[in-house]
Amino acid sequence: MQSPILIVHGLEDEIIPYYHTMELQKRARSYCKIKLADSMTHSEFSFMEDFIRPLRRFLESIGY
Repeated sequence: MQSPILIVHGLEDEIIPYYHTMELQKRARSYCKIKLADSMTHSEFSFMEDFIRPLRRFLESIGY
């Protein structure tokens, strides 16, 4: 059984470019969803907007 994947990445990340996330999605062998957060950096983000809400939507999309 393969687990679904959610990847959250900030478009303003100054350490790891967001296109690395796109490569991870291409290589995933199961359902993989990406959430690219507009104002999220490598260490600054809104816990609710950048993690909790996308996680909730992802879980709903896979039937949880």
